[in-house]
Amino acid sequence: MGSQWDDVKVADAEPNPDDTGKPIASEGPAAMPGPGQPAAPQAGPARPDPPVGTPPVWKTHAATWGTHLGNGLTHVGTWLTHLGSWLAQLINRLARLVETKPSPLQTLAILAGLAVLSVLGALAFPTNAFGKACVIAFVPGLCIALGIRGTRWYRGQALNQHLTHAAQATLQLKRSVRYVDDRLAEAQRHWESGANDSALIEVVRAKTATELALGTAEHATRQWTSLAPGFDDEGSQRSITDGNIEGSVARVEDQYTLIINRGAEHGTKADMVFAVLTEGGDQIVDPETGAVIGELPTEKLRVKVVDVQPKYSRAVTFRAIAPAKRSHPALTGSAGTASGLEMPGAFDSLDESISRLLENEFGEPISVRETTAKMRIDVGDRVRQVR
Repeated sequence: MGSQWDDVKVADAEPNPDDTGKPIASEGPAAMPGPGQPAAPQAGPARPDPPVGTPPVWKTHAATWGTHLGNGLTHVGTWLTHLGSWLAQLINRLARLVETKPSPLQTLAILAGLAVLSVLGALAFPTNAFGKACVIAFVPGLCIALGIRGTRWYRGQALNQHLTHAAQATLQLKRSVRYVDDRLAEAQRHWESGANDSALIEVVRAKTATELALGTAEHATRQWTSLAPGFDDEGSQRSITDGNIEGSVARVEDQYTLIINRGAEHGTKADMVFAVLTEGGDQIVDPETGAVIGELPTEKLRVKVVDVQPKYSRAVTFRAIAPAKRSHPALTGSAGTASGLEMPGAFDSLDESISRLLENEFGEPISVRETTAKMRIDVGDRVRQVR
């Protein structure tokens, strides 16, 4: 009995090892931590050791930094190249836009569009600084500019229509003169051949065309006189009379309109006539010494003031020229043919009508409006008042 009890105690005192040979942890109260002792940390999963010969992570990133930096700089350079090309195209287009002067209608459309946008901005942002700027500055300024440009455009349109009608009347007069000359030449041939009936028909045609042409000539004369009164000189090279106002060309608006840097403050008034002078005049040479003793100023063209502002004036171009000396032998030599051949009384006034037609065609110069392109008008050219 005694040996058996001893074997039992030995078995209770020595724990049995497991398969690995390690003692089994006791689950009794002795294994639990005490009230004031910290809990024992639990062992986590074991980290695998890095394989032998693999470089660290920071070395891998350091090796790729150069590649990434090069790619980034390449993208930035490409973007800057595209940006520079776009800016160059934009500047080129803006330069072309500045060189290309818009027409009056395009200017009015642009001003009207900006005025509408300003009104919409004022309504959309009533309490914003932009909305207040639209109400105070943009809307009034654009409306004033629109009114000024519209008034100038309307005046120019009326003047151009008047000039067009006058030019058409003048062209019709010249055609009538050629027609009358042909009819009288044909009548002369019929009279010489003895065909008096055919000659009579041609004379009737000439008389009718003459009467119609006389009305056209009077109408054209009235129109040109209303446009350019007082033009009685001839040719492009005209003598300059002493004027009170001198200035320069400030701007060439179009082929018919100039801006002179003299306005109401300098005494300029509407309907004044200015001569645009050439850079160098006609030199006067002393016959005794052969030296140049002076220059006579010559002019390129003349302009008439139509709009006077305080410091500048707008003037339109005109030129009074004598009509070309065309030969109309039948017309000039047959004025008294009808009365000389004792035609019926219907032709008693033919010679008088032909004489009046010749007077309107050859006696009075017909003003022809010239353009600035023909005379090469530049900004800075001198101008002088002549009337």
